[in-house]
This record gives sequence, C-alpha cells and structure tokens, in this order.
Amino acid sequence: MKQRLNIALACFHNPEILILDEPFNGLDREGLFYCRNYFLKLKEEGKIIIISSHSFSELESIAVSSYCYSSRRGFNRIKYRKYKKTRF
Repeated sequence: MKQRLNIALACFHNPEILILDEPFNGLDREGLFYCRNYFLKLKEEGKIIIISSHSFSELESIAVSSYCYSSRRGFNRIKYRKYKKTRF
C-alpha cells in the first residue's frame, strides 16, 4: 500500500520525465497490473519513464529500450526477444 502511495505521489503533478527506483517492489498483482497499464498510458502520451529495477519480466512488458549497468562493462543495451504465442 505504501508503494502505491509513493508512485501516486510521484505521478500526481503529471511530470514529463518520471524517475522511479524499484517501483514494482512490494506491489500485489493488482498493483502490478495498475502500474503496468499506467506506465503504458504515460508512454503513449510521450512521457519519459526511467526505471531502476531487478524485475526484468515487468520491464520487458513496458520497456521500449533497456540498459543494464555493470561495473566492468558500463551500460549495455538489453534487446528483448519477441516471442509469438503458439499452441502445442
């Protein structure tokens, strides 16, 4: 609940650039669903969202581009693969 409140406070003034650190930590399924849809809405509006997270599965569902930082290599771009759903 506290995490939802913090995300709401960060988004309250409708910023052009939103920087979030681990926004998916501590959220339940409903909170994850709401945040994912809200971030996608912001992306459609042309807003810039910078997220620091260890939850790659959540980032994969909303990210246009992602970068991973390593102390040895610096920043490296992560390319997500697009899988088609198939029935077996």
